[in-house]
Amino acid sequence: MDGHIWKEILLKNLPKLKIFNLKMEFELIDYDDIEQEVDKIIDSYKNQFWINQHKWFIQCFCYTENKSSFIYLHTLPFIFQNFSININEIFLFKTTYIQDKHYFKYNYVQDLKYSSTTSEHICLPDIIFPNVKYLTLTLPHDDHLQFLLPKFKNLIYLQIKIINYSHYDNNFIQLQVLLDQSPNLYYLKFYSWPSEISKNENKNKK
Repeated sequence: MDGHIWKEILLKNLPKLKIFNLKMEFELIDYDDIEQEVDKIIDSYKNQFWINQHKWFIQCFCYTENKSSFIYLHTLPFIFQNFSININEIFLFKTTYIQDKHYFKYNYVQDLKYSSTTSEHICLPDIIFPNVKYLTLTLPHDDHLQFLLPKFKNLIYLQIKIINYSHYDNNFIQLQVLLDQSPNLYYLKFYSWPSEISKNENKNKK
Protein backbone atom coordinates (compact mmCIF):
# COMPACT_ATOMS: atom_id res chain seq x y z
CA MET A 1 0.00 0.00 0.00
CA ASP A 2 1.39 3.37 -1.00
CA GLY A 3 0.63 6.86 0.24
CA HIS A 4 -2.17 7.42 -2.26
CA ILE A 5 -4.14 4.41 -1.02
CA TRP A 6 -3.60 5.32 2.62
CA LYS A 7 -4.72 8.87 1.88
CA GLU A 8 -8.01 7.63 0.40
CA ILE A 9 -8.63 5.32 3.35
CA LEU A 10 -7.95 8.02 5.93
CA LEU A 11 -9.99 10.71 4.19
CA LYS A 12 -12.94 8.37 3.77
CA ASN A 13 -12.95 6.69 7.18
CA LEU A 14 -10.95 8.90 9.56
CA PRO A 15 -11.11 12.48 8.27
CA LYS A 16 -10.46 14.00 11.71
CA LEU A 17 -7.48 11.80 12.57
CA LYS A 18 -4.62 13.75 14.16
CA ILE A 19 -2.11 11.04 15.11
CA PHE A 20 -1.14 8.33 12.62
CA ASN A 21 1.52 5.73 13.49
CA LEU A 22 2.31 3.32 10.68
CA LYS A 23 4.62 0.34 10.41
CA MET A 24 4.58 -1.87 7.31
CA GLU A 25 6.74 -4.71 6.05
CA PHE A 26 6.27 -6.17 2.59
CA GLU A 27 8.09 -8.06 -0.13
CA LEU A 28 8.62 -7.31 -3.82
CA ILE A 29 9.69 -10.13 -6.13
CA ASP A 30 11.52 -10.00 -9.47
CA TYR A 31 11.91 -6.23 -9.82
CA ASP A 32 14.77 -5.22 -12.12
CA ASP A 33 15.15 -1.75 -10.61
CA ILE A 34 14.19 -1.98 -6.96
CA GLU A 35 15.37 1.56 -6.18
CA GLN A 36 12.95 2.93 -8.76
CA GLU A 37 10.10 1.02 -7.12
CA VAL A 38 11.10 2.23 -3.65
CA ASP A 39 11.25 5.80 -4.97
CA LYS A 40 7.70 5.43 -6.30
CA ILE A 41 6.51 4.30 -2.89
CA ILE A 42 8.27 7.05 -0.96
CA ASP A 43 7.21 9.70 -3.50
CA SER A 44 3.56 8.80 -2.88
CA TYR A 45 4.03 10.24 0.62
CA LYS A 46 5.55 13.50 -0.65
CA ASN A 47 2.49 15.65 -1.13
CA GLN A 48 0.45 18.32 0.63
CA PHE A 49 -1.73 15.81 2.49
CA TRP A 50 1.19 14.04 4.17
CA ILE A 51 3.78 16.77 4.60
CA ASN A 52 2.05 20.16 4.73
CA GLN A 53 -1.37 19.32 6.13
CA HIS A 54 -0.57 16.59 8.66
CA LYS A 55 3.22 16.63 8.96
CA TRP A 56 3.27 12.84 8.78
CA PHE A 57 6.71 11.82 7.57
CA ILE A 58 7.82 8.44 6.27
CA GLN A 59 11.08 6.53 6.50
CA CYS A 60 11.91 3.43 4.49
CA PHE A 61 14.59 0.71 4.60
CA CYS A 62 15.01 -1.93 1.91
CA TYR A 63 17.35 -4.85 1.32
CA THR A 64 17.41 -7.54 -1.36
CA GLU A 65 18.11 -11.27 -1.13
CA ASN A 66 18.14 -13.34 -4.29
CA LYS A 67 15.07 -12.15 -6.23
CA SER A 68 13.17 -10.80 -3.24
CA SER A 69 13.32 -7.27 -1.89
CA PHE A 70 12.10 -6.62 1.65
CA ILE A 71 10.79 -3.17 2.46
CA TYR A 72 10.31 -1.75 5.95
CA LEU A 73 8.32 1.47 5.99
CA HIS A 74 7.19 3.51 8.98
CA THR A 75 6.07 6.93 10.15
CA LEU A 76 8.23 9.30 12.17
CA PRO A 77 8.88 9.36 15.00
CA PHE A 78 9.09 5.57 15.30
CA ILE A 79 7.04 4.60 18.37
CA PHE A 80 7.24 0.80 18.22
CA GLN A 81 9.49 -1.41 20.37
CA ASN A 82 10.82 -3.81 17.72
CA PHE A 83 13.07 -3.03 14.78
CA SER A 84 15.16 -5.00 12.26
CA ILE A 85 18.04 -3.90 10.06
CA ASN A 86 19.54 -6.18 7.40
CA ILE A 87 22.41 -4.72 5.43
CA ASN A 88 23.81 -6.24 2.27
CA GLU A 89 25.15 -5.02 -1.08
CA ILE A 90 21.68 -3.85 -2.12
CA PHE A 91 20.58 -1.75 0.84
CA LEU A 92 18.43 1.35 0.45
CA PHE A 93 17.32 4.09 2.81
CA LYS A 94 14.73 6.73 1.92
CA THR A 95 12.89 9.37 3.93
CA THR A 96 10.48 12.24 3.36
CA TYR A 97 11.98 14.17 6.27
CA ILE A 98 15.48 15.63 6.04
CA GLN A 99 15.43 18.70 8.28
CA ASP A 100 16.03 17.35 11.77
CA LYS A 101 18.17 14.40 12.88
CA HIS A 102 16.04 14.18 16.01
CA TYR A 103 13.73 11.86 14.11
CA PHE A 104 16.64 9.50 13.46
CA LYS A 105 16.79 8.69 17.16
CA TYR A 106 14.73 5.55 17.81
CA ASN A 107 14.06 6.05 21.51
CA TYR A 108 11.20 3.57 21.76
CA VAL A 109 13.04 0.57 20.32
CA GLN A 110 13.97 -2.00 22.96
CA ASP A 111 14.33 -5.07 20.75
CA LEU A 112 16.74 -4.76 17.81
CA LYS A 113 17.75 -7.35 15.22
CA TYR A 114 20.87 -6.40 13.31
CA SER A 115 22.62 -8.24 10.48
CA SER A 116 25.28 -7.15 8.01
CA THR A 117 26.37 -9.54 5.27
CA THR A 118 28.52 -7.30 3.10
CA SER A 119 32.11 -6.10 3.24
CA GLU A 120 31.30 -3.15 1.00
CA HIS A 121 30.99 0.35 2.39
CA ILE A 122 27.31 1.18 2.80
CA CYS A 123 26.20 4.70 3.63
CA LEU A 124 23.73 4.57 6.49
CA PRO A 125 21.75 7.47 7.89
CA ASP A 126 22.67 8.84 11.30
CA ILE A 127 20.20 6.66 13.15
CA ILE A 128 20.70 5.65 16.74
CA PHE A 129 19.05 3.21 19.16
CA PRO A 130 19.84 4.46 22.68
CA ASN A 131 17.52 2.20 24.69
CA VAL A 132 17.97 -1.31 23.31
CA LYS A 133 17.57 -4.07 25.90
CA TYR A 134 17.26 -7.09 23.60
CA LEU A 135 19.70 -7.54 20.75
CA THR A 136 19.86 -10.26 18.10
CA LEU A 137 23.19 -9.85 16.35
CA THR A 138 24.74 -11.63 13.40
CA LEU A 139 28.51 -12.11 13.48
CA PRO A 140 30.71 -10.89 12.05
CA HIS A 141 29.19 -7.43 12.26
CA ASP A 142 30.37 -4.27 10.53
CA ASP A 143 31.48 -0.92 11.95
CA HIS A 144 27.99 0.53 11.75
CA LEU A 145 26.99 -1.20 14.96
CA GLN A 146 29.03 1.16 17.11
CA PHE A 147 27.12 4.11 15.65
CA LEU A 148 23.70 2.49 15.87
CA LEU A 149 24.35 1.35 19.44
CA PRO A 150 26.93 3.69 20.97
CA LYS A 151 26.28 2.27 24.44
CA PHE A 152 25.33 -1.19 25.67
CA LYS A 153 24.61 -0.34 29.29
CA ASN A 154 20.89 -1.10 28.85
CA LEU A 155 21.49 -4.45 27.17
CA ILE A 156 20.20 -7.39 29.20
CA TYR A 157 19.53 -10.01 26.50
CA LEU A 158 21.83 -10.99 23.65
CA GLN A 159 21.31 -13.59 20.93
CA ILE A 160 24.18 -14.38 18.58
CA LYS A 161 24.03 -15.80 15.07
CA ILE A 162 27.24 -16.87 13.37
CA ILE A 163 26.98 -17.07 9.59
CA ASN A 164 30.63 -17.15 8.58
CA TYR A 165 32.92 -19.52 10.43
CA SER A 166 35.91 -18.50 8.33
CA HIS A 167 36.01 -15.37 10.52
CA TYR A 168 36.06 -17.43 13.68
CA ASP A 169 38.73 -15.41 15.51
CA ASN A 170 37.20 -12.08 14.57
CA ASN A 171 33.74 -13.27 15.58
CA PHE A 172 34.79 -13.98 19.11
CA ILE A 173 36.88 -10.85 19.40
CA GLN A 174 33.79 -8.86 18.48
CA LEU A 175 31.72 -10.84 20.93
CA GLN A 176 34.21 -10.26 23.74
CA VAL A 177 34.25 -6.51 23.08
CA LEU A 178 30.48 -6.46 23.20
CA LEU A 179 30.38 -8.43 26.46
CA ASP A 180 32.93 -6.11 28.03
CA GLN A 181 30.65 -3.17 27.28
CA SER A 182 27.46 -4.78 28.59
CA PRO A 183 27.55 -4.60 32.41
CA ASN A 184 23.88 -5.48 32.84
CA LEU A 185 23.72 -8.43 30.47
CA TYR A 186 22.29 -11.54 32.10
CA TYR A 187 21.17 -13.69 29.15
CA LEU A 188 23.38 -14.89 26.30
CA LYS A 189 22.12 -17.25 23.60
CA PHE A 190 23.84 -18.76 20.56
CA TYR A 191 21.79 -19.85 17.58
CA SER A 192 24.68 -22.00 16.42
CA TRP A 193 28.18 -22.97 17.43
CA PRO A 194 31.16 -23.76 15.15
CA SER A 195 31.41 -27.44 16.05
CA GLU A 196 33.90 -28.16 13.28
CA ILE A 197 36.30 -25.62 14.73
CA SER A 198 35.83 -26.98 18.22
CA LYS A 199 36.74 -30.45 17.00
CA ASN A 200 39.84 -29.13 15.28
CA GLU A 201 40.89 -27.31 18.42
CA ASN A 202 40.51 -30.48 20.48
CA LYS A 203 42.64 -32.38 17.99
CA ASN A 204 45.34 -29.74 18.15
CA LYS A 205 45.38 -29.93 21.94
CA LYS A 206 46.07 -33.65 21.72
